[in-house]
Amino acid sequence: YVGELMGTNGEDGVVFWVDYTGEHGLICSPEDLNCGTIIGWTDVIAVVPDGAQSRIDGYSNSIAINNQSANSAATICLQYSTPGTSAGDWYLPAVDELSKLYHVRYEVTKALNLDSFGLDMYWTSTELNNNTAWYYNIAIGYGNSLNKNNNYMVRAVRAF
Repeated sequence: YVGELMGTNGEDGVVFWVDYTGEHGLICSPEDLNCGTIIGWTDVIAVVPDGAQSRIDGYSNSIAINNQSANSAATICLQYSTPGTSAGDWYLPAVDELSKLYHVRYEVTKALNLDSFGLDMYWTSTELNNNTAWYYNIAIGYGNSLNKNNNYMVRAVRAF
């Protein structure tokens, strides 16, 4: 259910979306990654060769971004792990996945018993073109695209 803590005190994340079957959904990391510091989307200003333009499949986007450059927000998410998860379980969410998190951010905050979101702007794994990628403002529920070298926060998600 939305707001369910995974692991001891949510160390393995918080459920923020469940599909109609109740068997599959999405979990967000309990905290921002990269020690809460902002980071650029990638250090390569070119279209991701394998494609990272899905609005709904952040995992595939993240793999494609990582294949282009290991110095990226997607790589930080793919390398993330918790006591109950492994590197590769997590990824940088697509823009529509981050939108789902926005809609239940208060339940996530309440479940963790703290406001775990840093700055308002978070990178998504959705690329628009060679220069820009989508970010999402978690405070007001607004997504847009900006230059890939801008620095924003990163929150990992994983599917179950």
